[in-house]
Amino acid sequence: MPGKQEAALNQYPEAKTAAAAARADDEIEINRIEQLLSAAECSASSGETSQAELQAGEVSSSLKKLVKNSKNETLLRTRAEPLHDRLKQLNDGLKDDKRLRKSEAAAADASRDLEEIFTELNKMVLEQGETINLIEDQAIHVVEDVEKGREQLEDAVVNQRSSRKKKIIIILIVAALVFGS
Repeated sequence: MPGKQEAALNQYPEAKTAAAAARADDEIEINRIEQLLSAAECSASSGETSQAELQAGEVSSSLKKLVKNSKNETLLRTRAEPLHDRLKQLNDGLKDDKRLRKSEAAAADASRDLEEIFTELNKMVLEQGETINLIEDQAIHVVEDVEKGREQLEDAVVNQRSSRKKKIIIILIVAALVFGS
């Protein structure tokens, strides 16, 4: 079939010129797409993900347009397919980067949450420590008060015995005075 096309092109020099111009236009477009793809890969490797995504979108639409409009299958197979494969790799890498950024953001959120939890836990421990100190101080005062109370009870028992003896002596003196006289 290529032989028939070539023979037809030789018969019609204008068609040959038009086909050559179309091939040249396709080559220019492929070179432009290659440059765009290289720029997108460079942006992705330098961490400019948003820029790389925009450039990858432009590469994708340009490749689709080229495939739709080009009649040169050899050019499409030899030059456009490798570009498509590179674009697919770039898009896969960008998706992986997005997943990684989401994971990093989730990890950062979890880290902040943990920090808040530990801060709150520290506050609670400090508050409980103060409460424990207050309870300890009150327990010490209770022990002191109980000791004072015990001492006072011992004094009261001694005083009560002493008071009983004095009452008995007074009663005996009064009885001796009343009966002895």
